[in-house]
Amino acid sequence: MLAGKRLRAAAVLAFGLGCFAFGPWCSASAADSTPPSWADPELVKAARAEGSLTVYSSMNEQEGLPLWKMFEEATGVKIEYLRASDTGIIGRVMVEARAQTKTWDVVVSTAVARIPFQLFASIQPAGAKNINPLARGPEGKWYGVYANYNMPAYNTSHIKASDLPKSYEDFLTHKEWAGKVV
Repeated sequence: MLAGKRLRAAAVLAFGLGCFAFGPWCSASAADSTPPSWADPELVKAARAEGSLTVYSSMNEQEGLPLWKMFEEATGVKIEYLRASDTGIIGRVMVEARAQTKTWDVVVSTAVARIPFQLFASIQPAGAKNINPLARGPEGKWYGVYANYNMPAYNTSHIKASDLPKSYEDFLTHKEWAGKVV
């Protein structure tokens, strides 16, 4: 996750840590002046005054749209959502950087490592101390909001369960699978 230099980006990052990493949503809404428990009240107030937040995300819409809607309902901050591939998002961020403009506030993408470090803003929201150290970038420059797990799968028509490897190293003992494992 990247945060732009605007205050609302800092606010959404703090919110996002609570939303995505710390469990269920709170019942607070835009109609309620009390911010959700996972949000810093001062950042929520400033973010509401700014009105909206621009999120660039490669998250599919079936996952992203419900999250952004819950966020809007909990904070009163409108999300302007640009959905694109990781490559499209990185390209757009880089073009904006070269033009010295920035229309995004937050980037949610598995490809953030391809963005130059100087484009990241450092933020240390209170909830960050509860995030797994492996999901935190250097100097608070980014925070993980989800994990992608990759694991082997197999075709049950071609391989019996009893022949499955017991470890990754065990894949090497199956010479007959050479060139057939993806």
